Amino acid sequence: SAITPSLLEPVRTMHQETLQRLTEPALHKPLVWVIMMAIDGLWLHDILHTSPLSYEQRDQLRAELLQLATLTECPPAGTLSQPGHRD
Repeated sequence: SAITPSLLEPVRTMHQETLQRLTEPALHKPLVWVIMMAIDGLWLHDILHTSPLSYEQRDQLRAELLQLATLTECPPAGTLSQPGHRD
């Protein structure tokens, strides 16, 4: 890809289309960006076998990202991991 940057064009297009599709209905677009970048990072670490997180920690992170993705409004910073947040 460094020699032939055009090989990455389909990936760029797919990411742009996905981002647009996800942010259109979103109430808080930056939250969508954070979730998307976190998922991409998890995926890349899985492919490269370089994750600093254990399997259990990655599962917890994925669950947290899914929880974030289903919120109808953005929660105050630092509240998602607090006990009873969604009660």
